[in-house]
Amino acid sequence: MDFSKVTPGPVVAEFFGTFTLALVVLASIWGVLPLVPTAILAGLTLGLFVLSVGHASGANLNPAITLGLYSLKKLDSAHAVSFISAQLSGALVAMVVMSLFLEGELVSRVTVNADYKTFFAEFLGALLFGFGVASAVAQKFNGVNAALLVGGSLSLGIVLASLGSTGVLNPAVATSIGSLNWSYALGPILGAIIGMNVYAMSFGKKGRL
Repeated sequence: MDFSKVTPGPVVAEFFGTFTLALVVLASIWGVLPLVPTAILAGLTLGLFVLSVGHASGANLNPAITLGLYSLKKLDSAHAVSFISAQLSGALVAMVVMSLFLEGELVSRVTVNADYKTFFAEFLGALLFGFGVASAVAQKFNGVNAALLVGGSLSLGIVLASLGSTGVLNPAVATSIGSLNWSYALGPILGAIIGMNVYAMSFGKKGRL
């Protein structure tokens, strides 16, 4: 892997974006923002970062999306590793910041189940989310169009996943809220990879975006 090609800007964008996304989700879970559903808050936050830093890193803010783009060869190994490291670091810092506001150890309010029902729910939600992200990439959307499609896909994916899970769809955010297990890790990763590749094979040129 050639890390010399990785510049600071995109990595900082992934760190700060994932930090903000995780912190917003934590604030929603702990009742700081009780009037707006978490699915809407997460979609709006992702849409905001698509608008603000999408030109720098693509605003993945999610290891599952990064691995999906890597599977389509839209990211090289060095960028994928750098982005995932930044995302996980941002989520962990968000957890620490939230614990400071709570004046003590952060105890998650999320019920964590590691089973095939949770896995399948996260898989389906991420499948829809990944399909939407691949659509935005394939059509070279930017600005408001990209923000609406990507943010909206996340919100809808969370709603769908909530049928059988807490609707996280993001291993980094799952880490920050104390929900990381095999269901919340493998479900989103496999769902995003398959969703993106289904779009590429169905609508891309020669199976590629």
